[in-house]
Amino acid sequence: MPYNKKAVLAANTQAIRIILRLEKEQRLATEEERIILGAYQGFGGLKCVLNRTEQPEDICYWAKSEQELFKPTCALKQLIYREAPDALIAKRYWESIKASVLTSFYTDTRIVSAIATALAETGVEFHSCLDPSSGIGAFADTFAPYARRVDALEKDLLTARIAQALHPLGESKVTVHQAPFESLGELAEADRYDLITSNIPFGDFMVYDRAYSKGKDSIKREATRTIHNYFFIKGLESLREGGVLAFITSQGLLDSPYNEIFRRYLMEQSRLISAIRLPSGMFSERAGTEVGSDLIVLQKQTGKGITPGEEERFVRTAAVPSGDGFSIAFTHNSLFESPWEEVRSHTIATERTMGTNPYGKAAWVYQFDGDMDEMADSLRIQLAQDVAQHFDRKLYNTGVATTEEERQAEAEKKLLALGVTVGSPQKEAQKKDKERDDAFKLMPKSIEKTLPRLYTTENELLGDRTAYARYFFPAGAYTAYLLEYDPKERIGFGAVTMGYGWELGNISLDEMEEVRVRGLRIERDLYFSPTKLHQIEELEELVQGHFTKEALQAEENPTEELDKGHRILSNEEIAPEGVPALTLFRQYEAPERRPDMEAPREMNGQTVYFDDDHHPIMQASHEQEELLFAPEEYTLWTQEVERVSAELKANTPKHSSSSQKAHTETKPQTPRRRKQPARDTIQGASLFDFTDEAGQGQVVPTTEYREVFDTSPRPFLSAPDSHLRDGSIVAQKGQVGYLSDLKRRPTFHPMDLPLAQLTRLRAYIEIRESYHRLYDYEATNHAEDKEEREKLNRLYDAYVARWGELNKKANTDIIKMDATGMEMLFLERSIDGHFVKADIFDHPTAFSSAELSIASDPLEALGASLNKYGSVELSYMASLLPEMEESDIISALEGRIYFNPEAGGYEVADKFISGNVIEKADRLASWLLDHPDHEEGKQSLAALMAARPTPIPFADLDFNLGERWIPAAVYGEFASDFFGTDIRVAYHANMDEYTITCDRKNGNIWHKYAVQGEFRRYDGLHLLKHALHNTIPDINKSKEVIDPSSGETRSIKIRDGEKIQQANNKIEEIRQAFVDWLTRRPETFKEQLTDRYNELFNCFVRPNFDGAHQSFPDLDLKRLGIPDLYKSQKDAVWMLKTNGGGICDHEVGAGKTLIMCTAAYEMKRLELANKPMIIGLKANVFDIADTFRKAYPNARILYPGKDDFTKQNRQRIFADIKNNDWDCIILTHEQFGMIPQALEIQQAILQKEMDSVEENLDVLRREGKDISRGMLKGLEKRKQTLEAKLHDIQDSISERKDDAVDFKMMGIDHLFVDESHQFKNLMFNTRHDRVSGLGNPDGSQRALNLLFAIRTIQERSGKDLGATFLSGTTISNSLTELYLLFKYLRPQALEKQGINSFDAWAAVFAQKSTDYEFSITNEIIQKERFRTFIKVPELAAFYAEICDFRTAKDIGIDRPNKNEILHNIPPTPEQEIFIKQLMEFARSGDATLLGREPLSDKEEKAKMLIATDYARKRFKTFVSFR
Repeated sequence: MPYNKKAVLAANTQAIRIILRLEKEQRLATEEERIILGAYQGFGGLKCVLNRTEQPEDICYWAKSEQELFKPTCALKQLIYREAPDALIAKRYWESIKASVLTSFYTDTRIVSAIATALAETGVEFHSCLDPSSGIGAFADTFAPYARRVDALEKDLLTARIAQALHPLGESKVTVHQAPFESLGELAEADRYDLITSNIPFGDFMVYDRAYSKGKDSIKREATRTIHNYFFIKGLESLREGGVLAFITSQGLLDSPYNEIFRRYLMEQSRLISAIRLPSGMFSERAGTEVGSDLIVLQKQTGKGITPGEEERFVRTAAVPSGDGFSIAFTHNSLFESPWEEVRSHTIATERTMGTNPYGKAAWVYQFDGDMDEMADSLRIQLAQDVAQHFDRKLYNTGVATTEEERQAEAEKKLLALGVTVGSPQKEAQKKDKERDDAFKLMPKSIEKTLPRLYTTENELLGDRTAYARYFFPAGAYTAYLLEYDPKERIGFGAVTMGYGWELGNISLDEMEEVRVRGLRIERDLYFSPTKLHQIEELEELVQGHFTKEALQAEENPTEELDKGHRILSNEEIAPEGVPALTLFRQYEAPERRPDMEAPREMNGQTVYFDDDHHPIMQASHEQEELLFAPEEYTLWTQEVERVSAELKANTPKHSSSSQKAHTETKPQTPRRRKQPARDTIQGASLFDFTDEAGQGQVVPTTEYREVFDTSPRPFLSAPDSHLRDGSIVAQKGQVGYLSDLKRRPTFHPMDLPLAQLTRLRAYIEIRESYHRLYDYEATNHAEDKEEREKLNRLYDAYVARWGELNKKANTDIIKMDATGMEMLFLERSIDGHFVKADIFDHPTAFSSAELSIASDPLEALGASLNKYGSVELSYMASLLPEMEESDIISALEGRIYFNPEAGGYEVADKFISGNVIEKADRLASWLLDHPDHEEGKQSLAALMAARPTPIPFADLDFNLGERWIPAAVYGEFASDFFGTDIRVAYHANMDEYTITCDRKNGNIWHKYAVQGEFRRYDGLHLLKHALHNTIPDINKSKEVIDPSSGETRSIKIRDGEKIQQANNKIEEIRQAFVDWLTRRPETFKEQLTDRYNELFNCFVRPNFDGAHQSFPDLDLKRLGIPDLYKSQKDAVWMLKTNGGGICDHEVGAGKTLIMCTAAYEMKRLELANKPMIIGLKANVFDIADTFRKAYPNARILYPGKDDFTKQNRQRIFADIKNNDWDCIILTHEQFGMIPQALEIQQAILQKEMDSVEENLDVLRREGKDISRGMLKGLEKRKQTLEAKLHDIQDSISERKDDAVDFKMMGIDHLFVDESHQFKNLMFNTRHDRVSGLGNPDGSQRALNLLFAIRTIQERSGKDLGATFLSGTTISNSLTELYLLFKYLRPQALEKQGINSFDAWAAVFAQKSTDYEFSITNEIIQKERFRTFIKVPELAAFYAEICDFRTAKDIGIDRPNKNEILHNIPPTPEQEIFIKQLMEFARSGDATLLGREPLSDKEEKAKMLIATDYARKRFKTFVSFR
């Protein structure tokens, strides 16, 4: 039966109605109600609940396929908000429904019953069972008959309520808890569960489990990044030894290569009972999804290790080739790599075909031919077989696993009971022969037993080594000889060719078996027998004579042997005398230098270069690359060799040339290296010569060889710790190497280095690991780890005793090979030229070990509370003052802390008595009506009343006609009095429009206050409306001109400046009359108007933010090289922490970068923000990141390079931001602009702008000829632009892919915008089309993206701000910049003042005037401008509430005074002539004056721009003497 969304939504609504009724009536459900509750299926397939449902018009945003669900969804939301106990619970219910859409997929009870029945056949009793993601209890109900106790955990609030109603406490074995799985703490062995089973959530959702996220176990930390991995690791930990885990999960756990470390961990800690791939449509009936899923059953066996066979295949993944046979289509688990007949034991599907998954990517589609009952029956049979074969009953009962001998004995016992004879030698031999004769069986047991293990023959000469198997590809040149083999990893070592020469390297049998090209596969040569390599003719070029010859051959050809012994490659270093030549492999080649646009800088002892995009390029020094040994050791070593060689020479008799010592060949065996010209050298006796006891100097034939070191990459077997990076040096299985590809497939690259260097690196690695263990533990637990600190000191002291301080030149060359080596150099600091240990060697630095335990007085305790928690925590303060009660502390701090019922406790005066104190007082007074005896509340109210700004009297107020806060009825009363007839004025806030009606017009309207234009009359009501809107009518007149093309005279319309000025004078008369009229009103009217103004505008109190009490835990002042932060920096950080953002308007050089870094980290530490982001100029972000790294060396910072934001890498970096818990993310403005913004947020903002434009157009069209054509045309163009953007967004929403990551999904909850003036060009609507200096109303896409991001944060928090703007020039050019700052950061505060547009804001705080100015052509023209701010104190208070303004003088920065002398250089005669020509060109448009062709029509429109460009180019050089 197909999934019916409408029916499921109706059933869910019925169940929710029942549960809301039960909560309201406080009773249990009846049997009939339980049936309805049991039909609840969750919202896993109902994405409609994510759509907009606020207004009936919202249906236009819904996809057509889901519009039939609009009304039921609206009804469900209304039901919840109507029937829930209160609005807060209703919101939590609705949010829980929306949050469950991606994770709530319920399992058919028939499938669950099949799993339970199969597990019951084990015959054991499950004492305790846990369902960690229970839904409404399908697994819990089904397993209840087989267990004594069942605990069910459900994170979703609404679903948990339904499950609790279905399973009342005490009525059954099932106990339902509304809690997530991560709330389950670490259990004692006695409390752990026998069985844990569920259909677990899946997806790239992070889980916060403090014990896992902050713990030392890297596997657990990594598991929290993906919810299904976390459930497996946590589930296994919550089981007792021998317990059973049975989870239905997505195919991602088995198929993703990224999850290999988790699969490996599971197989090392448990037995694989069963892994069954379920059919693709199993959830389609219950949840409407075709997502693929697996059933995985494990039995816990700690420390077991991976068993060869199925468990090895469970760990690995295999690539499935695409149709061309060469590229890879997708990967899947190796369990499903075999032929279909073998795969069927791991699936209940009846067939599989190549298709796509629900996300459109290539995948196997597993199909089942049958209904759900048949599917469940097949699952039961398959699982029962797996349980019977793999379940260890002894392990379950005793915690001790059955041995292989016990298992074999048990199997033989069963076979004997059935009459079967055990062990037939003939059959075994036949089986071996058959296996050996199968060419496609690449590794028969007979060959595997004879093969040496990896590295066991590496000391033999190449030609002396034996090849045990030969492989070839029938249709190609591929040939391989196998020399060594690791059966566990199925990796061998041997000689391989693809037709271009032979090479030595690792050979993966798994990869060889995967090769399928046009039906052909790699085969084993059945006629090959073990053979020495020098005996294989086709390997002669590879062996090159490197094998042991017969003694006779060596004596017959001494000259040849001598020549061979002295061949040395020309590109190798000649070893010192007396030392056998060794080939030293250089791991790294010098990188090619790149051209740099910016000069290099010396930072932290390292030279940093920059490319043309200002991105840093880390260049290693040449000394580091060339130095293979520590200089001191190398010198001592060579001196000792020379001394001993000289002694041997002095005591050795001379020999003839015929008896000179023959040297053996030392030529390296690097594959495919061309032969170099050789040269002969004759050396005398040395330390390494060997003679007989008689001293006859006879040559003793010897054969020297060098060890071929295998530097081929291999998997990194451990889960990488968080401090490791690509390029980090680590140790694995006794080898030292570096890491790569940590994010996808951690790879270990062994390094071939001298023994002295390897020894030093191993010691360094131990120090590094000890340091990170120590710091991570103390940072997480805020407790000292004395044992680890002692170990760190011991390791460091031993290192220094042998090799010297870390910062010694010989050590830094080695340590800088490590990707994070620079950080380790900071374990020492320089004092007077000597390096000493950092503080971490002595005491914790991740937290204050000297944390206050006893305070001397309440004020000191208050400072400690603010520093630690950022708030007033009375319980903590009482613990610091054990002899004082909380009430005594409150009394002692009277005037410093106040009770705030909205915060649920006390707040410091700085925070409480700030902002809109009048509004706070009103809310507190309302609260006291219900709590009349609350003394602390009364004291708080008195403090707020006392802090109210001094009311501004009526006489000091500036009034503008048209201010939106003044009631429209007042304007109507004034107009009636002014014109002498009844006039009514109304204001429409949604359109920001005044309308005027008058039934009887008189002479004042028709004549006295009217202007007669050539084409129409503008009466007094028209001018009154313009006065209210602060605009001027566009009055035209006709002008006769001669058409240059036809010579005919025609009439055109031009602006009538005289009439416009006349209208402007009358409008100003009306506006002034309003002010005069107000002064004549009764005193009671004036008081009411004054009170209203003071409540709206004169209500803000800016606290004196004093951040001196902050100590900034984790801030490393020593690395920053400063004794402390400036007082201004502390105050700014405290303001940002208190307000949740704001504007930091500090002069250049005042330390805004450190303010950003410190505030971001403090917000994260105090949980005021979860994931802050800093965006800055491209040229500055490196300095920001460097400052952050120095200030907080152990912070988790994401600072991507420019290559991370290329088109192919962008999604990966977006996913990194989303899926990781960063302390801060640092991007450039350009990189930030590449982040997709949430489509719903974009749609809402643009739709609001669109509505505003349409409303303005409606108003203008109604006014007809009374409006400016330019204004109408401009608004119509804006409407078209916005319509196009909205269509694009609607298309993007309909085509959106589930894996697309946008800003909202990233979880960024605070933005620090450095150089915020770069984003001042934000769009706005205005009717003032002829007013100069307002900027571009269309704005820029860069500013619009920032608005989208800030609105996303504000929507999440429900508050203003959410961002911090930092700039030395927050307002520079135009009046609109101040308004746009408020539009970004304080939309709710503007709304409370009745300001919803720029025109409404300008009507309150600005005055427009028309005046005469000089044009570019030196003509006098009229210009309208907003030239004056009014109500400046109130506007300043509104701005200062969120702004910290400091000059260099305020901060105390010593700067020299600038002595600037301006010199006037008069123009030359030629320049004067050109200026006159340029002015005439600007006036007439005659381009021939400038020596160019006449202007085209397009150029005519831009003649002023052309004139400006000529002036700039002609007079571009200015001289200034300073």
